[in-house]
Amino acid sequence: MPGVIVALCAGLPARIALPIAPGVSTAIIVVAAIAADAVGMGWNLWPVAIITIVCAAGCWWMRRIVSRVVDAGAIASRVRRRQASSSTRTTPRRGWWLAGGLLGVFLTGWHMIAQIGRPDNFAQSFDNMFHLNAVRWILDHSNGSSLTMSMTSGDGPTSFYPLAWHDVISLALKTANSADVAAGTNAMVLVISSVVWVLGCFYLIRMLGRATVPGVVAVGVLVCAFPTFPYLSTSYGVLYPNTLGMTLLPAMVALTYQIFLDPRAPKLRSTIPVALLAGFGMVLAHPNTAALYCVFAFPLIITWLVHTLRADRPRWQLVGACILTAATAVIIAVIWKFLRPADAAGIWPPIVGWRRALWQAVTLTPMVERTTVLPLAVIVAIGAVVTIITRRHLWLLAAHVIMAFLWIAVASFPFGPLRTFLVGIWYNDPYRLAASLPLTALPLAAIGANSIGAWLLRFGGVIASKQHSRSAGV
Repeated sequence: MPGVIVALCAGLPARIALPIAPGVSTAIIVVAAIAADAVGMGWNLWPVAIITIVCAAGCWWMRRIVSRVVDAGAIASRVRRRQASSSTRTTPRRGWWLAGGLLGVFLTGWHMIAQIGRPDNFAQSFDNMFHLNAVRWILDHSNGSSLTMSMTSGDGPTSFYPLAWHDVISLALKTANSADVAAGTNAMVLVISSVVWVLGCFYLIRMLGRATVPGVVAVGVLVCAFPTFPYLSTSYGVLYPNTLGMTLLPAMVALTYQIFLDPRAPKLRSTIPVALLAGFGMVLAHPNTAALYCVFAFPLIITWLVHTLRADRPRWQLVGACILTAATAVIIAVIWKFLRPADAAGIWPPIVGWRRALWQAVTLTPMVERTTVLPLAVIVAIGAVVTIITRRHLWLLAAHVIMAFLWIAVASFPFGPLRTFLVGIWYNDPYRLAASLPLTALPLAAIGANSIGAWLLRFGGVIASKQHSRSAGV
């Protein structure tokens, strides 16, 4: 609800406000927890309500002020007219999108419930002892500040620890007047995997355009078809904060795509403040999610730069685009160098040879013993071929190649500076990169599914036309 309110006040339509809302809400909740501790206020809904009002008012005010200076709507209209002759967009009716989304929610939730078992079960893994106790600590002390979480330091000085996962659960439990930490955790797992993940994926896929009815329905199955996400990250570790950040990532990528590459994007003044909030919430969920975002952002920004340089733009816009791209490259370099744990924390060794790692990347079976998702890998391959032939969304293919390379590095490269530089931000842990591979594979699978759907519809139309001709001849 906080994110929806802020996004709507920023002027975003409901179809965008809903999938981007979880990231915005995460940022608001974490900041509210820090502010509540700073002013001596207990942890409850009131700090969240106050920060929500402040953010909503700020977005509304910025929307009004900037609209008097920059008419982004006119810019978008010119770009839309320029590209109208070179590309077409076919969109199924909203009912089909709703049906595909509900199918994805149902199937993902069904699998996740089967994995959890009972509502009061809890994961029998090492990290879960910390996560459950952190929620209990917040409830007992009424303090969810990421700056003063003394449970992580014992008798030593407190240090920063991202508590987005634990703040949301504790706030939900307080709101429901419940103290069942295990049930609250399972509810959070179910919601982010079957609702937040599916909403973000469908938002991203809708932004890519050229959807078909069979493709939209197929995506409802594809979102739950990868064995490594969201199932692996909620069973191994458990990697709850990582899972939260990764479920927020598709919506953030979709919004970034709208800002830079989509001629049908909402007005710029509406997207920028919300994008900053959503990105902040994604990073607060788990900092290494920023590295995953960079895997998408760098080829996307390069694509935008190429399009800008090829277009008939004023010189100052071309210079600005080059400066922005260079600044993005510097930011990514800073994130890769400094937003990482100490090298001593990367204790996980390589697990397979490079040939086996390459095969697992191609077949989408990292950390999976059986190649049970080979049809899914074929659909992803079809999507990759389609992007090459049509030369649309090549940045997605580049992102997937980068992610596959990172998996090969963590799974097969020997211990050393190169491996640590590439994947040390993920603690050199193969499980974390295995869970991340579907993030880039799913959009390609959606492109492949939509292409197959278009072929089927075209083939069905040809058959129907022949049958009609024969009937007319008779």
